[in-house]
Amino acid sequence: MKKLVSILIILNCINLVYAASLGISPSSIEFKSKANEKACSKVVLFSSSNSTLFGESKWKSGSQPEKDIRYYSLNPESLGIALEYPEDVKVESKKEIEVCLISKKEGDYHGALIYSIENKPAAVGTWIHASIQGKAPSNKITGAFLNNANKPPMVLYLPTILLLFIFIILLMVMKKKTTVSPHRDN
Repeated sequence: MKKLVSILIILNCINLVYAASLGISPSSIEFKSKANEKACSKVVLFSSSNSTLFGESKWKSGSQPEKDIRYYSLNPESLGIALEYPEDVKVESKKEIEVCLISKKEGDYHGALIYSIENKPAAVGTWIHASIQGKAPSNKITGAFLNNANKPPMVLYLPTILLLFIFIILLMVMKKKTTVSPHRDN
């Protein structure tokens, strides 16, 4: 019995370690484009062993970037973004991939592209910042605006007319009081 316990303790003390070196470059990528326009960037994946890496992207709402992956829980579709990248990549030592982004709406978007080794606790990622410009707004000038270009709108006269009307009524009331009140002679 003592031998069995000793063997179990020795087996329990032996650590089985899986070491893998995993990397990605650059550490962040930036996309600048217009809405519905495709923008692409190159990313290099590194691995010390022949590994298949599995990619996923996570996004956050709001315009302020955070460098904490816990804030990134949205998928790109929920923000109107299409992110194109190879979802599974065989990397022998180094592999260059292309990442492309198309956004339906203008705005600033923040995300992360994360690659991990299947069934291993190793993962690596790159931050994504996308600045999407919209189309220039069109300026519409209506005929009513052009016809009254030199005249201020009537609404601006309303407070002045109202105050003038109140002043006239007060003057009339004051005048009536002075004419109605009798003067006493002693």
